[in-house]
Amino acid sequence: MSKFGTYAIVLAIIMMLLPDILSVFGFTNLFDKHIYALITLIIGGLGILSHVIYLIIQKQMTLTSTTLLASVAFVISGVSLSALDVDNTKYLTLSGLLLIALWIAVPQKKNNIKADQE
Repeated sequence: MSKFGTYAIVLAIIMMLLPDILSVFGFTNLFDKHIYALITLIIGGLGILSHVIYLIIQKQMTLTSTTLLASVAFVISGVSLSALDVDNTKYLTLSGLLLIALWIAVPQKKNNIKADQE
């Protein structure tokens, strides 16, 4: 279940970036903007939902995993809703990026010993 969630999230991120990458090569209006954004939102949502269900079943739901999943959900929904012309979705994307920065900045529990302390 976790593998499916990871594949779905990666696919949603690639789908978010694909129209911009193809526009560099001159392919514009290749995708219907609204349907494509809706499919991206659904695939990303299913991936995040499957990760949440997996973490609840395995009893591994922590603050760091919740922060990371929420940040990915905010970024995917912010970009997809922006393509659907919903107002003020840039703040949703910004909050997702700030949560990713917070997740990176907060130190994780360390199980290994530093190399210089033997």
